[in-house]
Amino acid sequence: MPYGFPTSDRPCITGRKTVDDQKNPIAISEARLAILIYALAAGILFAGFFVGRYTALAYYKKQIKSITSAYTLGHQLKNKKNGDEQIAEVLPAYYPESRDAEAINSYSWSPPNMPTPFVGSAPVPGEQDNAAINKLQFRSKKEVVTPKPSGVYRIFLTGGSTAYSSGAPSEDRTIGAYLERKLNEKLGQNGKTVEVFTVANPACLRPMNAPPSRICCRTSNPT
Repeated sequence: MPYGFPTSDRPCITGRKTVDDQKNPIAISEARLAILIYALAAGILFAGFFVGRYTALAYYKKQIKSITSAYTLGHQLKNKKNGDEQIAEVLPAYYPESRDAEAINSYSWSPPNMPTPFVGSAPVPGEQDNAAINKLQFRSKKEVVTPKPSGVYRIFLTGGSTAYSSGAPSEDRTIGAYLERKLNEKLGQNGKTVEVFTVANPACLRPMNAPPSRICCRTSNPT
């Protein structure tokens, strides 16, 4: 035993782990299992987030598409079961000159909408199928002239699809147009003029079904 070094082949016992201890297969398996569990939990969390996000956005996208799209009477009928039969049943309700199975594809049923102050949404101005929407988003060929001329009386017709005259074959066959003609026949003899503006919008969730005061405030001296 020169210089005091041990000659035994037995390993020297110290406070450190041996290489064999560090390669314990049980410890390695447990570590891998823990990593797998954490990875699986993270995957479920992210998958839930994206699925929830997609589901929520899909609903709103559907609503937005419904509001911003234009629909005609022909479109509405053809999307129903036995669409051709539905069209055949509807045509007799029109005057002979308007009983055209192809023409009803242009009869406005619901115009595209856009965000609008006070009322949420209202029709997009312009020619929407066979409906004319003026700059104030009213169904009318006329624009609202301000200030209102003397002797002119204005009526604002509000409501949903009935007031809007969904399915009317022309602007001259809307409820507002009929009302305007009848009133002018009665009052025109006295030098008075009546203007009727259709401030209506199909579907109860797309109003212009707001209080008249909110609608009329958009024009100067509307009465």
